[in-house]
Amino acid sequence: MLKALNEDAIQTGVSHHVQTHQSDWGTLALTTQYDIVIASMTPAINNVQKIEKILGASKQLGIYVGWEKYRTNKLVEASVKAHTLKEEEYSFEEAKEYAYEQLGRKELTPNDTIIESILIKHMQNDQVIVKTQAEKGVVLWKAT
Repeated sequence: MLKALNEDAIQTGVSHHVQTHQSDWGTLALTTQYDIVIASMTPAINNVQKIEKILGASKQLGIYVGWEKYRTNKLVEASVKAHTLKEEEYSFEEAKEYAYEQLGRKELTPNDTIIESILIKHMQNDQVIVKTQAEKGVVLWKAT
C-alpha cells in the first residue's frame, strides 16, 4: 500500500509533500506531528493507548478506516450480506497459516488441534473456504 501511495505521489507531482513510514505502531517513536495521519484496516490500532498515540501524531487531520459493527435489521442484514460477502479459497496449509496470523494479531496463542478441527469443517474439494462478511467505518478528526 505504501509503495502504491509513493508511486501515485510521484506521478501526481506531490512526492515532496508525502512522507510514509512502515513499522510496528506500538514501538514507533514519534518525534514530530504530521499534517495528516491515515490508518486504514490495520490491527495495530487496537487499544486506548494506541488510539491516543494516533490522535497525538496528527497536528491537523486524521483518518481512520476500520471495521464497523454489524447491523441487526434482518432486511438490511440480508442486503448488506449480498453486497459484502467475500469468499476465498485456501489450501489446508495456507488456511492454517492464515489462522495463526489472525490469532497472532489478536495476541492469542494458536492451538494446532483446535485450528485443524475448524479448518476441516470448512473444507470443500480439498480447499478451505473462508467467507468474510464485514462493514467498514471511517473516522475523520481535526486536531485542535
